[in-house]
Amino acid sequence: MIVPLLNWQRAEVVNTSKIASYHIVFGDFNAAINAVEIGAFINQSRAIDCYAADHGPEPRYSLANAFTKNNKRICVDHIFALPVANMYPAFINSAVVLNEPDKQSGLYASDHFGISTTFVTHNF
Repeated sequence: MIVPLLNWQRAEVVNTSKIASYHIVFGDFNAAINAVEIGAFINQSRAIDCYAADHGPEPRYSLANAFTKNNKRICVDHIFALPVANMYPAFINSAVVLNEPDKQSGLYASDHFGISTTFVTHNF
């Protein structure tokens, strides 16, 4: 009898609580964070840059010297969150990932490094 009671209690919690349903937009934008196009997207959608919101370590880059024409480190991969009821999730553990070559082959996972963050959502 304990198991059905616990399942009923879990169902009641799910039915009575509202969990935020955030919209996350991420990927290769082929533009740096200070590009006009990115600024327009942020302004029109009220999006926030998750990496910056968490104060992720700098320099933030997803294309390294070997992959850019200008031999510069730039970030064209981004993670944005759109607000729900004027609230945003919190972000922790933001980092540049997959930025080291494989120890045996010397190859990278991609021509882009990864941008990573952990979302901490709010219950309403």
